Amino acid sequence: MQNTVTEDKLFNFRPVFFAGAFLALGIAFSYLTYTGVSAWWGLLFLLLGAPFFFCASNKKTKRVLLAVVLLACSAFVGFISFRIAVTSYTNVGSYDGTYTVYGRVIEISETDEEVTLTLDKVYIGSTAEKGRLNATLPVAFAGNFSLGTKVVLDGTVKSVVAQTAKYAVWNIGKNICFTAKAETCVAVGRTFDLALYIRQRIRNVVYAGMDKTSAAVTLGILTGDTAGIGEGLLQNIRYGGIAHIFAVSGLHIGALYTFCLALINRSPLKRFAKPLRFILLGVILLFYGSVCGFSPSVLRAVVMCLVFYATRLWGYGSDPLERIGIAGIAVLLLSPTALYEIGFQLSFAACLGIFLLVPPIESVCVGIVDKLFKRRKEDISRPPSIGRRIFKRCVSMLAVTLSAQIATAPLLLQSFGYLSGWSLLFNFLFVPLIGGMFSVLLIIVAVACVLPISVAPILLYAPAVVWSALLLVFEVVDLSAFAVRSVAVPTYLQYLYGLSITFLTDKWNVKRRTKIILFFVTVTAFAVAVYVLNI
Repeated sequence: MQNTVTEDKLFNFRPVFFAGAFLALGIAFSYLTYTGVSAWWGLLFLLLGAPFFFCASNKKTKRVLLAVVLLACSAFVGFISFRIAVTSYTNVGSYDGTYTVYGRVIEISETDEEVTLTLDKVYIGSTAEKGRLNATLPVAFAGNFSLGTKVVLDGTVKSVVAQTAKYAVWNIGKNICFTAKAETCVAVGRTFDLALYIRQRIRNVVYAGMDKTSAAVTLGILTGDTAGIGEGLLQNIRYGGIAHIFAVSGLHIGALYTFCLALINRSPLKRFAKPLRFILLGVILLFYGSVCGFSPSVLRAVVMCLVFYATRLWGYGSDPLERIGIAGIAVLLLSPTALYEIGFQLSFAACLGIFLLVPPIESVCVGIVDKLFKRRKEDISRPPSIGRRIFKRCVSMLAVTLSAQIATAPLLLQSFGYLSGWSLLFNFLFVPLIGGMFSVLLIIVAVACVLPISVAPILLYAPAVVWSALLLVFEVVDLSAFAVRSVAVPTYLQYLYGLSITFLTDKWNVKRRTKIILFFVTVTAFAVAVYVLNI
Protein backbone atom coordinates (compact mmCIF):
# COMPACT_ATOMS: atom_id res chain seq x y z
CA MET A 1 0.00 0.00 0.00
CA GLN A 2 1.57 3.25 -1.14
CA ASN A 3 1.31 6.49 0.72
CA THR A 4 0.20 9.60 -1.13
CA VAL A 5 0.69 13.15 0.04
CA THR A 6 -2.54 15.12 0.20
CA GLU A 7 -2.73 18.60 1.59
CA ASP A 8 -6.18 18.03 3.11
CA LYS A 9 -4.88 15.52 5.66
CA LEU A 10 -2.74 16.33 8.67
CA PHE A 11 -0.50 13.35 7.93
CA ASN A 12 -0.38 10.27 5.70
CA PHE A 13 -1.93 7.10 7.03
CA ARG A 14 0.65 4.31 7.25
CA PRO A 15 -1.40 1.19 8.02
CA VAL A 16 1.31 -1.01 9.54
CA PHE A 17 2.88 1.75 11.64
CA PHE A 18 -0.47 2.88 13.06
CA ALA A 19 -1.53 -0.74 13.61
CA GLY A 20 1.64 -1.20 15.69
CA ALA A 21 0.94 2.03 17.60
CA PHE A 22 -2.61 0.93 18.46
CA LEU A 23 -1.37 -2.56 19.37
CA ALA A 24 0.88 -0.81 21.92
CA LEU A 25 -2.06 1.33 23.08
CA GLY A 26 -4.14 -1.80 23.64
CA ILE A 27 -1.33 -3.34 25.71
CA ALA A 28 -0.95 -0.12 27.70
CA PHE A 29 -4.67 0.01 28.41
CA SER A 30 -4.72 -3.64 29.43
CA TYR A 31 -1.95 -2.81 31.90
CA LEU A 32 -3.94 0.13 33.23
CA THR A 33 -6.97 -2.07 33.93
CA TYR A 34 -4.88 -3.74 36.66
CA THR A 35 -4.80 -0.39 38.43
CA GLY A 36 -8.62 -0.11 38.41
CA VAL A 37 -9.25 1.75 35.12
CA SER A 38 -12.44 0.62 33.37
CA ALA A 39 -11.92 -1.20 30.06
CA TRP A 40 -14.70 0.86 28.43
CA TRP A 41 -12.42 3.90 28.39
CA GLY A 42 -10.50 2.10 25.66
CA LEU A 43 -13.12 3.26 23.15
CA LEU A 44 -11.58 6.72 23.42
CA PHE A 45 -8.59 5.43 21.45
CA LEU A 46 -10.70 5.27 18.32
CA LEU A 47 -12.88 8.29 19.02
CA LEU A 48 -9.79 10.45 19.41
CA GLY A 49 -7.82 8.88 16.56
CA ALA A 50 -10.39 8.41 13.79
CA PRO A 51 -10.92 12.10 12.84
CA PHE A 52 -7.30 12.41 11.72
CA PHE A 53 -7.95 10.06 8.81
CA PHE A 54 -10.81 12.02 7.24
CA CYS A 55 -10.18 14.15 4.15
CA ALA A 56 -12.21 17.34 4.05
CA SER A 57 -12.25 17.75 0.28
CA ASN A 58 -12.33 14.12 -0.80
CA LYS A 59 -14.25 11.90 1.61
CA LYS A 60 -13.29 8.26 1.27
CA THR A 61 -15.68 6.71 3.74
CA LYS A 62 -14.76 3.09 3.05
CA ARG A 63 -11.06 3.70 3.60
CA VAL A 64 -11.76 5.61 6.78
CA LEU A 65 -13.93 2.77 8.09
CA LEU A 66 -11.27 0.20 7.16
CA ALA A 67 -8.67 2.27 9.01
CA VAL A 68 -10.88 2.48 12.10
CA VAL A 69 -11.53 -1.30 12.01
CA LEU A 70 -7.79 -1.97 11.62
CA LEU A 71 -6.96 0.21 14.60
CA ALA A 72 -9.76 -1.28 16.69
CA CYS A 73 -8.60 -4.84 15.95
CA SER A 74 -4.98 -3.91 16.72
CA ALA A 75 -5.92 -2.36 20.06
CA PHE A 76 -8.09 -5.39 20.93
CA VAL A 77 -5.28 -7.85 20.08
CA GLY A 78 -2.90 -5.85 22.27
CA PHE A 79 -5.39 -5.78 25.15
CA ILE A 80 -6.01 -9.55 24.99
CA SER A 81 -2.38 -10.56 24.42
CA PHE A 82 -1.23 -8.73 27.55
CA ARG A 83 -4.00 -10.41 29.57
CA ILE A 84 -2.95 -13.82 28.26
CA ALA A 85 0.71 -13.12 29.14
CA VAL A 86 -0.19 -12.12 32.70
CA THR A 87 -2.50 -15.12 33.13
CA SER A 88 0.18 -17.51 31.91
CA TYR A 89 2.75 -15.93 34.21
CA THR A 90 0.56 -16.10 37.30
CA ASN A 91 -0.61 -19.66 36.67
CA VAL A 92 2.07 -21.24 38.88
CA GLY A 93 2.27 -22.54 42.43
CA SER A 94 2.30 -20.24 45.45
CA TYR A 95 5.23 -20.69 47.84
CA ASP A 96 6.45 -18.93 50.95
CA GLY A 97 8.55 -21.20 53.12
CA THR A 98 11.49 -23.60 53.23
CA TYR A 99 11.74 -26.02 50.30
CA THR A 100 14.22 -28.17 48.42
CA VAL A 101 14.72 -26.89 44.86
CA TYR A 102 16.11 -28.71 41.86
CA GLY A 103 17.03 -26.92 38.61
CA ARG A 104 19.54 -26.19 35.88
CA VAL A 105 21.84 -23.14 35.97
CA ILE A 106 21.33 -20.91 32.92
CA GLU A 107 22.79 -17.67 34.27
CA ILE A 108 25.33 -16.72 36.94
CA SER A 109 25.83 -13.30 38.48
CA GLU A 110 28.45 -12.59 41.14
CA THR A 111 29.08 -9.55 43.33
CA ASP A 112 31.36 -8.97 46.32
CA GLU A 113 28.53 -9.95 48.68
CA GLU A 114 26.58 -12.75 46.96
CA VAL A 115 26.08 -15.08 44.01
CA THR A 116 22.82 -15.28 42.07
CA LEU A 117 21.93 -18.36 40.04
CA THR A 118 19.06 -18.29 37.56
CA LEU A 119 17.52 -21.75 37.21
CA ASP A 120 15.16 -23.26 34.67
CA LYS A 121 13.55 -26.73 34.58
CA VAL A 122 12.65 -26.05 38.19
CA TYR A 123 11.27 -28.52 40.73
CA ILE A 124 10.11 -27.10 44.06
CA GLY A 125 9.71 -30.00 46.43
CA SER A 126 8.36 -32.70 44.15
CA THR A 127 6.37 -30.31 41.93
CA ALA A 128 7.61 -29.38 38.46
CA GLU A 129 7.03 -25.68 37.91
CA LYS A 130 7.15 -23.64 34.74
CA GLY A 131 9.07 -20.42 34.90
CA ARG A 132 12.48 -19.60 36.31
CA LEU A 133 13.88 -19.13 39.81
CA ASN A 134 16.51 -16.68 41.03
CA ALA A 135 18.53 -18.20 43.86
CA THR A 136 20.77 -16.01 46.05
CA LEU A 137 23.75 -17.69 47.70
CA PRO A 138 26.58 -16.50 49.98
CA VAL A 139 29.70 -15.30 48.16
CA ALA A 140 31.53 -18.43 49.39
CA PHE A 141 29.77 -20.34 46.58
CA ALA A 142 31.42 -18.19 43.87
CA GLY A 143 33.12 -20.32 41.24
CA ASN A 144 31.42 -23.55 42.32
CA PHE A 145 29.01 -23.71 39.38
CA SER A 146 29.01 -23.31 35.61
CA LEU A 147 26.29 -22.93 33.02
CA GLY A 148 24.34 -26.15 32.49
CA THR A 149 25.07 -27.49 36.00
CA LYS A 150 22.19 -29.27 37.74
CA VAL A 151 21.90 -28.12 41.35
CA VAL A 152 19.91 -28.99 44.46
CA LEU A 153 19.47 -26.26 47.04
CA ASP A 154 17.64 -25.80 50.32
CA GLY A 155 16.32 -22.44 51.42
CA THR A 156 13.44 -20.01 51.67
CA VAL A 157 11.39 -19.94 48.47
CA LYS A 158 8.87 -17.22 47.58
CA SER A 159 6.60 -16.71 44.60
CA VAL A 160 6.87 -13.31 42.93
CA VAL A 161 3.75 -13.71 40.79
CA ALA A 162 1.52 -12.22 43.48
CA GLN A 163 2.71 -8.80 42.34
CA THR A 164 1.41 -9.54 38.81
CA ALA A 165 1.35 -6.96 36.07
CA LYS A 166 1.48 -3.72 38.02
CA TYR A 167 4.80 -4.39 39.77
CA ALA A 168 6.44 -7.34 38.04
CA VAL A 169 6.45 -6.61 34.30
CA TRP A 170 10.22 -7.15 34.22
CA ASN A 171 9.78 -10.55 35.89
CA ILE A 172 7.10 -11.48 33.35
CA GLY A 173 9.46 -10.67 30.49
CA LYS A 174 12.30 -12.65 32.08
CA ASN A 175 9.84 -15.35 33.23
CA ILE A 176 11.16 -15.12 36.80
CA CYS A 177 8.37 -16.68 38.87
CA PHE A 178 10.23 -17.52 42.10
CA THR A 179 13.08 -16.33 44.31
CA ALA A 180 15.07 -18.34 46.81
CA LYS A 181 17.55 -17.48 49.55
CA ALA A 182 19.64 -20.62 49.62
CA GLU A 183 21.38 -21.97 52.68
CA THR A 184 22.96 -24.99 50.96
CA CYS A 185 23.55 -25.70 47.28
CA VAL A 186 25.31 -28.64 45.64
CA ALA A 187 25.96 -29.66 42.04
CA VAL A 188 24.44 -33.04 41.15
CA GLY A 189 25.34 -33.34 37.47
CA ARG A 190 25.23 -31.60 34.13
CA THR A 191 22.95 -31.44 31.13
CA PHE A 192 24.33 -30.93 27.66
CA ASP A 193 22.95 -27.82 26.03
CA LEU A 194 24.90 -26.63 23.01
CA ALA A 195 24.18 -22.94 23.57
CA LEU A 196 25.13 -23.10 27.27
CA TYR A 197 28.23 -25.18 26.45
CA ILE A 198 29.41 -22.60 23.91
CA ARG A 199 28.72 -19.74 26.31
CA GLN A 200 30.74 -21.45 29.04
CA ARG A 201 33.52 -22.21 26.55
CA ILE A 202 33.64 -18.56 25.51
CA ARG A 203 33.93 -17.57 29.17
CA ASN A 204 36.78 -20.00 29.80
CA VAL A 205 38.70 -18.98 26.68
CA VAL A 206 38.33 -15.24 27.25
CA TYR A 207 39.47 -15.39 30.86
CA ALA A 208 42.38 -17.65 29.90
CA GLY A 209 43.55 -15.28 27.16
CA MET A 210 43.15 -11.85 28.76
CA ASP A 211 43.64 -10.01 32.02
CA LYS A 212 40.59 -9.97 34.28
CA THR A 213 39.29 -6.51 33.32
CA SER A 214 39.70 -6.98 29.57
CA ALA A 215 38.17 -10.45 29.79
CA ALA A 216 35.15 -9.17 31.72
CA VAL A 217 34.61 -6.37 29.19
CA THR A 218 34.99 -8.78 26.25
CA LEU A 219 32.49 -11.18 27.80
CA GLY A 220 30.11 -8.28 28.41
CA ILE A 221 30.40 -7.14 24.78
CA LEU A 222 29.93 -10.63 23.31
CA THR A 223 27.31 -12.18 25.60
CA GLY A 224 25.96 -9.38 27.81
CA ASP A 225 27.43 -10.95 30.96
CA THR A 226 28.72 -8.00 33.02
CA ALA A 227 29.08 -9.90 36.29
CA GLY A 228 32.89 -9.75 36.14
CA ILE A 229 33.18 -6.00 35.54
CA GLY A 230 34.03 -4.05 38.67
CA GLU A 231 31.13 -1.96 39.95
CA GLY A 232 33.24 1.22 39.97
CA LEU A 233 34.32 0.78 36.35
CA LEU A 234 30.83 -0.19 35.22
CA GLN A 235 29.27 2.81 36.97
CA ASN A 236 31.80 5.15 35.37
CA ILE A 237 30.98 3.67 31.96
CA ARG A 238 27.31 4.34 32.72
CA TYR A 239 28.17 7.96 33.48
CA GLY A 240 29.95 8.01 30.14
CA GLY A 241 26.65 7.15 28.49
CA ILE A 242 27.77 3.97 26.72
CA ALA A 243 26.77 1.20 29.14
CA HIS A 244 24.39 -0.05 26.43
CA ILE A 245 27.40 -1.69 24.72
CA PHE A 246 27.11 -4.43 27.38
CA ALA A 247 23.41 -5.11 26.71
CA VAL A 248 23.45 -7.45 23.73
CA SER A 249 20.88 -5.74 21.55
CA GLY A 250 20.64 -3.70 18.37
CA LEU A 251 24.31 -2.66 18.30
CA HIS A 252 25.60 -6.23 18.52
CA ILE A 253 22.92 -8.04 16.51
CA GLY A 254 23.02 -5.21 13.97
CA ALA A 255 26.80 -5.55 13.58
CA LEU A 256 26.49 -9.32 13.15
CA TYR A 257 23.59 -8.80 10.72
CA THR A 258 25.66 -6.32 8.65
CA PHE A 259 28.64 -8.70 8.59
CA CYS A 260 26.50 -11.67 7.51
CA LEU A 261 24.73 -9.58 4.90
CA ALA A 262 28.06 -8.46 3.41
CA LEU A 263 29.27 -12.08 3.43
CA ILE A 264 26.12 -13.31 1.68
CA ASN A 265 26.14 -10.53 -0.94
CA ARG A 266 29.84 -10.99 -1.80
CA SER A 267 29.90 -14.79 -2.03
CA PRO A 268 28.19 -17.53 -4.04
CA LEU A 269 25.48 -17.48 -1.36
CA LYS A 270 24.01 -14.51 -3.20
CA ARG A 271 22.76 -16.90 -5.90
CA PHE A 272 20.64 -18.78 -3.37
CA ALA A 273 16.88 -18.29 -3.50
CA LYS A 274 15.56 -15.50 -1.27
CA PRO A 275 13.87 -17.86 1.23
CA LEU A 276 17.15 -19.80 1.65
CA ARG A 277 19.13 -16.60 2.27
CA PHE A 278 16.55 -15.48 4.80
CA ILE A 279 16.63 -18.85 6.59
CA LEU A 280 20.45 -18.87 6.63
CA LEU A 281 20.65 -15.41 8.18
CA GLY A 282 17.84 -16.28 10.59
CA VAL A 283 19.65 -19.43 11.78
CA ILE A 284 22.88 -17.48 12.43
CA LEU A 285 21.15 -14.69 14.36
CA LEU A 286 18.94 -17.07 16.34
CA PHE A 287 21.89 -19.29 17.23
CA TYR A 288 23.88 -16.31 18.48
CA GLY A 289 20.79 -15.17 20.38
CA SER A 290 20.52 -18.58 22.05
CA VAL A 291 24.18 -18.39 23.13
CA CYS A 292 23.41 -15.01 24.74
CA GLY A 293 20.48 -16.53 26.61
CA PHE A 294 17.69 -15.00 24.52
CA SER A 295 17.22 -12.03 26.78
CA PRO A 296 14.35 -9.73 25.78
CA SER A 297 16.80 -7.27 24.19
CA VAL A 298 18.39 -10.05 22.10
CA LEU A 299 15.02 -11.38 20.98
CA ARG A 300 13.87 -7.88 20.09
CA ALA A 301 17.01 -7.12 18.05
CA VAL A 302 16.89 -10.46 16.20
CA VAL A 303 13.23 -9.94 15.30
CA MET A 304 13.90 -6.39 14.09
CA CYS A 305 16.84 -7.47 11.91
CA LEU A 306 14.90 -10.37 10.39
CA VAL A 307 11.92 -8.11 9.70
CA PHE A 308 14.15 -5.53 8.02
CA TYR A 309 15.84 -8.26 5.95
CA ALA A 310 12.50 -9.74 4.90
CA THR A 311 11.19 -6.35 3.79
CA ARG A 312 14.44 -5.76 1.91
CA LEU A 313 14.26 -9.12 0.12
CA TRP A 314 10.60 -8.99 -0.81
CA GLY A 315 10.25 -5.25 -1.25
CA TYR A 316 7.45 -4.45 1.19
CA GLY A 317 7.67 -1.57 3.60
CA SER A 318 10.24 0.63 1.86
CA ASP A 319 8.98 3.43 4.14
CA PRO A 320 11.12 3.24 7.32
CA LEU A 321 8.06 3.98 9.48
CA GLU A 322 6.34 0.90 8.05
CA ARG A 323 9.43 -1.19 8.77
CA ILE A 324 9.53 0.08 12.34
CA GLY A 325 5.82 -0.77 12.60
CA ILE A 326 6.38 -4.34 11.36
CA ALA A 327 9.24 -4.85 13.81
CA GLY A 328 7.21 -3.42 16.68
CA ILE A 329 4.22 -5.64 15.92
CA ALA A 330 6.42 -8.75 15.72
CA VAL A 331 8.13 -8.02 19.05
CA LEU A 332 4.92 -7.14 20.91
CA LEU A 333 3.06 -10.19 19.62
CA LEU A 334 5.89 -12.42 20.85
CA SER A 335 6.18 -10.60 24.18
CA PRO A 336 3.45 -8.05 25.03
CA THR A 337 5.22 -7.07 28.26
CA ALA A 338 8.19 -5.84 26.22
CA LEU A 339 6.34 -2.53 25.92
CA TYR A 340 7.27 -1.80 29.55
CA GLU A 341 10.92 -2.82 29.25
CA ILE A 342 13.26 0.15 29.10
CA GLY A 343 15.31 -1.59 26.41
CA PHE A 344 12.30 -1.79 24.10
CA GLN A 345 11.40 1.83 24.73
CA LEU A 346 14.95 3.06 24.13
CA SER A 347 15.37 0.94 20.99
CA PHE A 348 12.23 2.17 19.28
CA ALA A 349 12.66 5.74 20.50
CA ALA A 350 16.17 5.75 19.03
CA CYS A 351 14.94 4.23 15.73
CA LEU A 352 12.17 6.81 15.42
CA GLY A 353 14.54 9.62 16.38
CA ILE A 354 17.09 8.56 13.76
CA PHE A 355 14.43 8.24 11.07
CA LEU A 356 12.78 11.59 11.87
CA LEU A 357 15.72 13.78 12.83
CA VAL A 358 18.73 12.69 10.76
CA PRO A 359 17.62 14.43 7.52
CA PRO A 360 16.98 17.87 9.10
CA ILE A 361 20.14 17.69 11.25
CA GLU A 362 22.27 16.74 8.23
CA SER A 363 20.70 19.54 6.20
CA VAL A 364 21.37 22.12 8.90
CA CYS A 365 24.99 21.00 9.46
CA VAL A 366 25.87 20.96 5.75
CA GLY A 367 24.14 24.32 5.23
CA ILE A 368 26.04 25.98 8.08
CA VAL A 369 29.42 24.67 6.91
CA ASP A 370 28.75 25.64 3.29
CA LYS A 371 27.78 29.14 4.40
CA LEU A 372 30.80 29.54 6.68
CA PHE A 373 33.23 28.43 3.98
CA LYS A 374 31.26 30.23 1.25
CA ARG A 375 30.94 27.20 -0.97
CA ARG A 376 29.92 28.40 -4.42
CA LYS A 377 26.90 27.07 -6.27
CA GLU A 378 29.01 25.76 -9.15
CA ASP A 379 30.95 23.62 -6.69
CA ILE A 380 27.78 21.74 -5.78
CA SER A 381 27.35 20.41 -9.33
CA ARG A 382 30.83 18.87 -9.39
CA PRO A 383 31.57 15.32 -8.19
CA PRO A 384 32.29 15.45 -4.45
CA SER A 385 35.94 15.38 -3.46
CA ILE A 386 37.40 12.89 -0.99
CA GLY A 387 37.36 15.56 1.70
CA ARG A 388 33.72 16.32 0.96
CA ARG A 389 32.76 12.66 1.18
CA ILE A 390 34.61 12.29 4.50
CA PHE A 391 32.89 15.42 5.77
CA LYS A 392 29.44 14.09 4.81
CA ARG A 393 30.19 10.74 6.41
CA CYS A 394 31.17 12.47 9.66
CA VAL A 395 28.06 14.64 9.52
CA SER A 396 25.95 11.52 8.99
CA MET A 397 27.53 9.78 12.01
CA LEU A 398 27.05 12.89 14.13
CA ALA A 399 23.43 13.24 12.99
CA VAL A 400 22.64 9.60 13.85
CA THR A 401 24.27 9.90 17.30
CA LEU A 402 22.64 13.25 18.07
CA SER A 403 19.21 12.06 16.85
CA ALA A 404 19.30 9.00 19.08
CA GLN A 405 20.45 11.10 22.05
CA ILE A 406 17.69 13.67 21.56
CA ALA A 407 14.98 11.03 21.18
CA THR A 408 15.99 9.00 24.23
CA ALA A 409 16.98 11.81 26.66
CA PRO A 410 13.68 11.96 28.65
CA LEU A 411 13.54 8.16 28.93
CA LEU A 412 17.09 8.03 30.27
CA LEU A 413 16.38 10.76 32.81
CA GLN A 414 13.21 9.11 34.05
CA SER A 415 14.57 5.55 34.15
CA PHE A 416 18.11 6.05 35.45
CA GLY A 417 17.87 9.38 37.25
CA TYR A 418 20.65 11.09 35.30
CA LEU A 419 21.67 12.06 31.79
CA SER A 420 25.34 11.76 30.88
CA GLY A 421 27.01 14.92 29.66
CA TRP A 422 29.61 12.77 27.90
CA SER A 423 27.07 10.66 26.07
CA LEU A 424 27.15 12.44 22.71
CA LEU A 425 30.96 12.50 22.52
CA PHE A 426 31.52 8.92 23.68
CA ASN A 427 28.72 7.48 21.55
CA PHE A 428 30.11 9.32 18.52
CA LEU A 429 33.61 7.93 19.19
CA PHE A 430 33.05 4.51 20.77
CA VAL A 431 29.87 3.09 19.27
CA PRO A 432 31.09 3.00 15.62
CA LEU A 433 34.43 1.64 16.84
CA ILE A 434 32.87 -1.10 18.95
CA GLY A 435 30.32 -1.86 16.23
CA GLY A 436 33.20 -2.36 13.80
CA MET A 437 35.26 -4.39 16.28
CA PHE A 438 32.40 -6.63 17.34
CA SER A 439 32.36 -9.00 14.36
CA VAL A 440 36.17 -9.23 14.31
CA LEU A 441 36.27 -9.95 18.05
CA LEU A 442 33.52 -12.55 17.69
CA ILE A 443 35.46 -14.34 14.94
CA ILE A 444 38.71 -14.29 16.95
CA VAL A 445 36.96 -15.72 20.02
CA ALA A 446 35.16 -18.33 17.89
CA VAL A 447 38.50 -19.51 16.45
CA ALA A 448 40.04 -19.56 19.95
CA CYS A 449 37.14 -21.72 21.18
CA VAL A 450 37.85 -24.52 18.68
CA LEU A 451 41.61 -24.50 19.34
CA PRO A 452 43.41 -25.62 22.52
CA ILE A 453 42.90 -23.12 25.31
CA SER A 454 46.67 -22.55 25.49
CA VAL A 455 46.43 -20.65 22.17
CA ALA A 456 43.96 -18.10 23.62
CA PRO A 457 46.60 -15.66 25.01
CA ILE A 458 48.16 -15.39 21.53
CA LEU A 459 44.90 -14.82 19.64
CA LEU A 460 43.48 -12.44 22.21
CA TYR A 461 46.62 -10.41 22.86
CA ALA A 462 45.72 -7.60 20.45
CA PRO A 463 42.09 -7.25 21.69
CA ALA A 464 43.36 -7.15 25.28
CA VAL A 465 45.76 -4.31 24.43
CA VAL A 466 42.98 -2.40 22.63
CA TRP A 467 40.60 -2.76 25.60
CA SER A 468 43.29 -1.64 28.04
CA ALA A 469 43.80 1.52 25.99
CA LEU A 470 40.09 2.26 25.49
CA LEU A 471 39.20 1.67 29.14
CA LEU A 472 41.98 3.89 30.45
CA VAL A 473 39.81 7.02 30.41
CA PHE A 474 37.05 5.24 32.36
CA GLU A 475 39.50 3.97 34.97
CA VAL A 476 41.33 7.25 35.69
CA VAL A 477 38.69 9.95 35.08
CA ASP A 478 35.58 10.44 37.22
CA LEU A 479 32.80 11.07 34.68
CA SER A 480 30.02 11.51 37.22
CA ALA A 481 30.56 15.26 37.66
CA PHE A 482 29.34 16.16 34.17
CA ALA A 483 25.81 14.73 34.37
CA VAL A 484 22.27 16.06 34.64
CA ARG A 485 20.59 14.57 37.72
CA SER A 486 17.32 14.65 39.64
CA VAL A 487 15.16 15.90 36.77
CA ALA A 488 11.78 14.16 36.68
CA VAL A 489 10.14 13.74 33.27
CA PRO A 490 6.75 11.99 33.69
CA THR A 491 5.38 9.81 30.91
CA TYR A 492 2.81 12.34 29.70
CA LEU A 493 5.54 14.96 29.27
CA GLN A 494 7.64 12.45 27.32
CA TYR A 495 4.74 12.17 24.85
CA LEU A 496 4.65 15.97 24.55
CA TYR A 497 8.41 15.96 23.97
CA GLY A 498 8.06 13.35 21.23
CA LEU A 499 5.24 15.32 19.61
CA SER A 500 7.40 18.45 19.52
CA ILE A 501 10.16 16.54 17.69
CA THR A 502 7.78 15.47 14.92
CA PHE A 503 7.17 19.13 13.99
CA LEU A 504 10.83 19.35 12.91
CA THR A 505 10.16 16.80 10.16
CA ASP A 506 8.15 16.61 6.96
CA LYS A 507 5.61 14.17 8.39
CA TRP A 508 2.96 16.83 9.00
CA ASN A 509 1.13 18.09 5.91
CA VAL A 510 1.07 21.72 7.04
CA LYS A 511 3.02 24.81 6.08
CA ARG A 512 6.59 25.17 7.30
CA ARG A 513 5.76 28.29 9.29
CA THR A 514 2.94 26.47 11.08
CA LYS A 515 5.26 23.58 11.98
CA ILE A 516 7.86 25.98 13.38
CA ILE A 517 5.21 27.68 15.53
CA LEU A 518 3.86 24.32 16.74
CA PHE A 519 7.38 23.14 17.56
CA PHE A 520 8.20 26.20 19.67
CA VAL A 521 4.82 26.07 21.42
CA THR A 522 5.11 22.38 22.35
CA VAL A 523 8.79 22.43 23.30
CA THR A 524 8.23 25.56 25.42
CA ALA A 525 5.29 23.90 27.14
CA PHE A 526 7.47 20.85 27.79
CA ALA A 527 10.33 22.92 29.22
CA VAL A 528 8.03 24.99 31.45
CA ALA A 529 6.24 21.88 32.75
CA VAL A 530 9.54 20.14 33.56
CA TYR A 531 10.82 23.26 35.33
CA VAL A 532 7.64 23.62 37.41
CA LEU A 533 7.69 19.95 38.39
CA ASN A 534 11.31 20.07 39.49
CA ILE A 535 11.52 23.36 41.42
